[in-house]
Amino acid sequence: SWGRNQNGQLGLGSTEDSLVPQKIQAFQGISIKMVAAGAEHTAAVSEEGALYGWGWGRYGNLGLGDRNDRLVPEKVSTLNGQKMNMVACGWRHTISVSDTGRLYTYGWSKYGQLGHGDFEDHLVPHKVESLADSFIKQIAGGWRHTMALTSDGKLYGWGWNKV
Repeated sequence: SWGRNQNGQLGLGSTEDSLVPQKIQAFQGISIKMVAAGAEHTAAVSEEGALYGWGWGRYGNLGLGDRNDRLVPEKVSTLNGQKMNMVACGWRHTISVSDTGRLYTYGWSKYGQLGHGDFEDHLVPHKVESLADSFIKQIAGGWRHTMALTSDGKLYGWGWNKV
C-alpha cells in the first residue's frame, strides 16, 4: 500500500505517508482475495472468508466493535461463523457480502446508508434484513449511499439522495 496515511489506512503500523508501494506485513501467510479503500479506512477479505479492517474507525466502520483507529489490519470477529466473499467501502461505512449472498453493513449511518432503517452507527457488521431473501452478487459504497446488485439483476440503492 502507498499514499496518504494520516489514520493508518495503509496498514503499515504507523501514520507515516508512503510514496512507494509497501507490503502489509500483517498479512504474512494470509492470502487476500479482495481489498477496498474508503476515505481513510481499508477493508479486506481473505481466501478463507475472514474480514479485516484498519485505518480510521471513528464511526465503527472497521467493524471491530469500537470507534478506535487501527494502524494494522485486524480481523473482524463478530460474524458468527459467516465467511465473507466480498467487501466495499463508502466514505465512512463498510459493506460486505457472505459466501451465502447475505449483505452486511456497518459504520456511519447519518444518511441511512447502512440500510437498517435507522440513522444509528453500527460498530459491528449487521445483516441488511430487507435484502435477506436476495443473493447479493455485487456491492458499491459511495460518499453517503450504498448500492447492491442481486443475482436476478435487481439493483438496490439507499442513503443520501440529494443533488
